[in-house]
Amino acid sequence: MSRTRTFYLILTIIGFVLGAVYIYPITVDHKGFDVIRFVQETSLNSSSRLLMVDLGWTALTFFAFLAVETRRLRVQKWWLAIPGSFLVGICFSFPLFLFLRQGEIDRQANQQSQVVISK
Repeated sequence: MSRTRTFYLILTIIGFVLGAVYIYPITVDHKGFDVIRFVQETSLNSSSRLLMVDLGWTALTFFAFLAVETRRLRVQKWWLAIPGSFLVGICFSFPLFLFLRQGEIDRQANQQSQVVISK
């Protein structure tokens, strides 16, 4: 595994832990995840609305990047980032996708170097 891919894996693990640390108490306090209550609580003031708009735009931008890069590089298991975004958060799914994407980049680079060596 390349250093870059290892770095993305570390970011993925940290992102999962950070997301889970905040999601777990919400689900315990509310006896499950209540989407309506969650949205109401995130709309309490201008600061939280700004963060929600920013995060929403980041998520849309990430999904566009995911679609383009998946097609360009033929990334395997790309779809894992979609439920990861909704179940944990972008803090988990974005580094997960970068990890998967880097694996494909490394694989393609390996194939190219083997072709050059065999010539």
